Amino acid sequence: MGNLREKLLSFLSSVKQSKTVSLVLILAVVAAIPLTVYISQKQQDIRQRAAEAQPSQVIEKLTSDLLNANKDYGRPGIASIDKEKQLVEMTSIASQRKEKLLQEIESDPASFLRHAVLTETKSQFPAQIQSLIENKLETQGKLLVLHFDDFNKKESKTAYKLERSESRARIHSVDSISQNIYNLHFAQVPPDFLPNSIVRIKGITLGNDVVLPGSQAPFVSIVSEPVVQRTGDVTLAVILFKFANTTTEPFSMDAVRSTMFTSNNSVENFYNENSFGQLRVDGTNSGVFGWYTIPYTDTSSCNYESWSSAASQQAQNAGVDLTNYTYKVYVFPNVPSCNYAGFAFIAGNRSWINGYNDTRIFAHELGHNFGEEHANALSCGSSAIGSGCFEIEYGDPYDVMGSAATTYHFNAPHKIREGWISGTGVSDVTQAGVYTLVPLETSSSGTKVLRIAKPDSIYTSEAYYVSYRRPIGFDSSIQEEGTRGVSIHVGSYNPTKTKLVDVTPGSLNGFLDATLSDNSYFYDSNNNISVLQTSHSDSSATVRVTFSPPPTPTTPTPSPTPVPQQIIELNAGWNLVGLTVEKGISYKASDFARELNVSLGNGSVVNVIAWDNGRYIVHTVGQSANDFYIIPDQAYFVRATTSGRAAITGSRLPLSSMSIPNGWSLIAFPQSMSFFNITNAESLLLAMRWKRVDAEYIIRWFAGRYIVHRYQNSSNNFPIVPGEGYFIYNPGSAGTFYLP
Repeated sequence: MGNLREKLLSFLSSVKQSKTVSLVLILAVVAAIPLTVYISQKQQDIRQRAAEAQPSQVIEKLTSDLLNANKDYGRPGIASIDKEKQLVEMTSIASQRKEKLLQEIESDPASFLRHAVLTETKSQFPAQIQSLIENKLETQGKLLVLHFDDFNKKESKTAYKLERSESRARIHSVDSISQNIYNLHFAQVPPDFLPNSIVRIKGITLGNDVVLPGSQAPFVSIVSEPVVQRTGDVTLAVILFKFANTTTEPFSMDAVRSTMFTSNNSVENFYNENSFGQLRVDGTNSGVFGWYTIPYTDTSSCNYESWSSAASQQAQNAGVDLTNYTYKVYVFPNVPSCNYAGFAFIAGNRSWINGYNDTRIFAHELGHNFGEEHANALSCGSSAIGSGCFEIEYGDPYDVMGSAATTYHFNAPHKIREGWISGTGVSDVTQAGVYTLVPLETSSSGTKVLRIAKPDSIYTSEAYYVSYRRPIGFDSSIQEEGTRGVSIHVGSYNPTKTKLVDVTPGSLNGFLDATLSDNSYFYDSNNNISVLQTSHSDSSATVRVTFSPPPTPTTPTPSPTPVPQQIIELNAGWNLVGLTVEKGISYKASDFARELNVSLGNGSVVNVIAWDNGRYIVHTVGQSANDFYIIPDQAYFVRATTSGRAAITGSRLPLSSMSIPNGWSLIAFPQSMSFFNITNAESLLLAMRWKRVDAEYIIRWFAGRYIVHRYQNSSNNFPIVPGEGYFIYNPGSAGTFYLP
C-alpha cells in the first residue's frame, strides 16, 4: 500500500505545483454631482420599499405613486427647481415600475396584463415619462422562433420574436436585426404557427417586449405561411468571431472547415446521407470566414444579435458577400453568460455556436434552420402508452435533434416532414395486415414508415410512426438494442416535434432499447391499435398491425436463462476495478471481498480500498472497520495475494449520470461506451468537457504502474474498459457527466 500511495501522491503534488492563481484588483473613482446624489437616494429608497413587498403589491404601489406624482407635477405655481426634482422623482418611480413589469413579463405574462393599466392615460404624462409606460400595439411582421439548446442539462428554451414588416427598409442590410424586432410573450400557450409566417398581432408593449392576451385572432393571426427549403443545394457561411478581450482562438479555420465540409463525418456528408441526397450542402460554394475581432467583450450579457451583426459587417468589409449564402452560422469562443451550446431560428437562416467545433451541434442547430424542433420521448410510467404521460426534452437517443450522442439520422416523422421520405416510402395504415419495412437509412425502394392515425387526437391530428433502424452509415454505432426491431414515434401529420414511445417501459436502459423484438408487441388500448413484430433481418422488419387487442405471440421453447455475471481478472497485488452488475444499495466492501474469495479461495483478497474526498478508506478483510458501501459508478483498489478470475453475479448495470467533484475522484463504467463514441482516454475527457466537466487528467492503474493521459495530449491514450477503474482530475467546478 505504501508504494501505491507514494506514486499517486507524487503525481498529485506535481500537478498541484503547476497551478498558479493570480488576483487582479480593480480600483474605481466615482465622482457625483448633487442631482445625481439626489436621484441615487430616491432610487435606493424606492428599491428598499419595493423589496419589502410582494411583486404584485410592489407594482400596484409604484403605479399609485406614479399617478400621484403626476398630479403633483401638473399643479400650477410650482418653482422650476421643485418641478425638476418632481420630474426626477417621477422618472425614478416610472423606471422602477418598468423594471418590475419587465420582470413580470418574463415570469407571468398574464399578471403583467392585469397590471398594465396606464395605456389609456399615457398621454397625460410628461414626454420623458411616456417612454417608460406600456402602450397598445397592433402591427404585422414575420414570426421568428429561436431555440436555445443546453445539451448538458437536456433543457431548452424557445423565444418568439416579431420582425416588423412595415419598417424593413431600416433593417440592417446584412443581418435582420434592428429596434423593429419585438420579443413576443404569450399569456396563454403559444400558437403552433409555422416559423417565418407573416402574422398580425395585437397586444400590450413595454419597450421591445409585447404581451399577447391570447393565441388566436384578434391577438395573433396568420397572414401568410412561408416556404422552407428542404431539398436542393444550400450554401453555408460559417463566420468565426472573437471578442476584444479574447487572447486565443479555440480552434483553427481549417478545423472548422473539416468539421463542416471535408471530413468523412462532416455536416455536409451527414445531411447528404440523411436526406438521401435530396438536401445537398454545397461545400464547394460554402465558406469559413474569420477570425474577426468584434468591439465587444465576453464579460457582458449574451448579446448574440449585436455580436453577429458586428461580425457580419466585418466579413462584408473584408469582401465577403453574405447574400450569396443560404445560411449563416456564427461561431465564437465559449461565453458562460450565454448558457447554451447553440441556438438557432427555426425555419430561419441563422444559428449561433457557443464555443464548439462539433459535427453534432452544427447539425442540430441547422436542423432547426431546416424547420425541425426537438426529438423528444414520451414517458408513461410502467406503460408504453396511456394516461399521465409526459414529454422528455431531447429524449430520443437515436435522432440528432434529440439526445443522440453522435450525429444520427432524423427519425421517421422528421424525415417525412422534410420531404425526404414520401410516396411509396410512407404507408398510411387503415386496415389490419402484415407489413414489411426496409431500414430508414437506405435509399432503396420499399416502405420505410407506417403511419397509423390516432382517433383520440382528432384535434391535434397525431399518428403513430413505425420505422426500422439498422447500423448503416452515420447510424453505424447504434447498438443491438436500437436495431433489433421497429421503433414507434408519436407526431402530428406535419410534425416539427416528435415523441419516441418507450415500448419496453421499466427496462434498465430507458429509451436506448425502445424497440420491439420479435414476438413482442405495442398496444394502445384507448385506440385499439396493436403492432406485433413477427421477424426482422439485416434488410427488413415485418410487423402485424391490427385494430383489436393484440394476438397471442408465438411462444418459443424456453431455454435456460444464464445468470448474468461479471468476470474480474485479478493480479497478485493491487487492482483497480468497478462493478458492471447490480448488487443493491446494501452491498458493502466485505460482501465484495467475500464474493471475490469464493472464486479465488479464502484469504486471496485481503483489502478493498475506496478514495473519498482526497483520502483512502481501507477495509481489511475479516475486520468490521471501514466497511463502506460499494457504489456502481465508482472504482476501488483490491489487493489480492494470488492471481485468478473471479465471478460476481447480478443483473446488468445500465449506464447512468455520475457526479464529478473538483479535484481527484475514482470512477468506473459498467458498460462499453462505444455507443457514445467514447472508446479511449481522450474521447472520454472530450465528452466530459462537452458536458461542461473540465476534466484534465485520467489515470489508469495497469500492470503495477500508473499510466497518465492528459487532455489534448496524444501520449498514453489507453482504452476505456467496462469494469476497470480510473482516476479523474477535474481542476474546475464540480459537475455531472450526463449520459442519455
